[in-house]
Amino acid sequence: MKYFKPILGVLLVVIFVYLCFQLIPPFFKNYQFQDYLDHEALRTSYNSNTLTEDTIRNEVLKEARSDDLPITAEQIRVSIGRLQVQINVDYTVHVDLPFFPQDLHFNDASANKGI
Repeated sequence: MKYFKPILGVLLVVIFVYLCFQLIPPFFKNYQFQDYLDHEALRTSYNSNTLTEDTIRNEVLKEARSDDLPITAEQIRVSIGRLQVQINVDYTVHVDLPFFPQDLHFNDASANKGI
């Protein structure tokens, strides 16, 4: 019993570090992707006359593939209004945890109105 608490403490720290290594990267990639969507919506709102929805969708898909995100073209919804660009992306990342696999669902959206 004397050695049980330190071993349990070390085991809990190891489990916590393992969970951090498995769960933090998808959230960090999602944060980076959301930042990209905000920038893309801002950039395209000023060029909305020359860009089409398919062009924006392809650029977003190219960025998602470069970040190794499991996103298909059907999951990207782009809406171009008169002076507004809106981009919505829904995707799920599967994380294989022992005894408890997880599906992390992300819903990224960004919109911007041009001047």
